[in-house]
Amino acid sequence: MDWPTETGRFPEKLRVPNSDWWAYDLPTSDEIKPSSWQAPDGWMLIDQAVLENHRRDISADEAERFFDGAEPDWSLALCSDLPRRAVVESLVERIATYQGKERPLVVLLTGPGGEGKSMAGRQTVVGLFERDPGLRVLWRNDDAATLTAEQLLNLPQGSSPWLVDTDASDLSAKSLCEAMKALSKAGRSDVRFLLTARESDWRSAGGASLP
Repeated sequence: MDWPTETGRFPEKLRVPNSDWWAYDLPTSDEIKPSSWQAPDGWMLIDQAVLENHRRDISADEAERFFDGAEPDWSLALCSDLPRRAVVESLVERIATYQGKERPLVVLLTGPGGEGKSMAGRQTVVGLFERDPGLRVLWRNDDAATLTAEQLLNLPQGSSPWLVDTDASDLSAKSLCEAMKALSKAGRSDVRFLLTARESDWRSAGGASLP
């Protein structure tokens, strides 16, 4: 033990030669562990590595089922053989180039059912990772899940932005709105939102009247 508890003196071996100063090593960056952060229940954190784990060859049967109306997945969104929806490039450009300083960006994509909004949302995420591999995406994988203002304010800040991406966003329109207000008040411009919903469902949920 370096500290001589019986005398209270500084250890001589740490004295700077020919001085009345003592030198102590500070913890290195490897010894300082950041507090762990976990996605809220019903949400998953997607980074470049997680996304790439879904990359695989798509069979003709899978592609045919998708064109027949099956729900898309990340493997389909990553497939270069499936054309990107026309709206994807404009969504990627708008989100990737956002330079707001005091408030989050909110992008809403609505339309009739079966028009490819879910696929467009996933393809937009893929396109954004192509622009910024350091992007962090909070993806809702349970339609019943919500996000509170406190949970969003606790998103770790870093050099790359966050994207909160949710399909069927009408199910949590009001809670998301309150969370966005809290982010604006806190000046969190590092968070972007991509919300997709059927237009009729969004209106029924009162989304059209939200600020």
